[in-house]
Amino acid sequence: MANIQHSALAGADLHVNKLHASTHQSGGTDVVALDTLGAPTDITTLNASATAHGLCPKLNGSAIHALLGTGSWGQPGAATWDGAHKTVSTLDPSGGSDGDIWFKYMA
Repeated sequence: MANIQHSALAGADLHVNKLHASTHQSGGTDVVALDTLGAPTDITTLNASATAHGLCPKLNGSAIHALLGTGSWGQPGAATWDGAHKTVSTLDPSGGSDGDIWFKYMA
């Protein structure tokens, strides 16, 4: 076993070898890939925000939602187009007002 000088440790209580830790970082000889780590939890501490890079929030399971700039899930794009309400649906148009726009798609 090699002797490690105390000054090479990351903290008096942690005793993490600085030299070994650097091998796991990007460009190191023993990089730990994110997808090889354990399963994540629902802790949101590392989620991205308007002030910091981070992880994507947990998906909400909706096929019509996207991640908005607020960090929440919702329908992207404007609800109106040149003032007219727009609807995208597999259903036939119903209700609404004159000038509304209805896009029907075949599922």
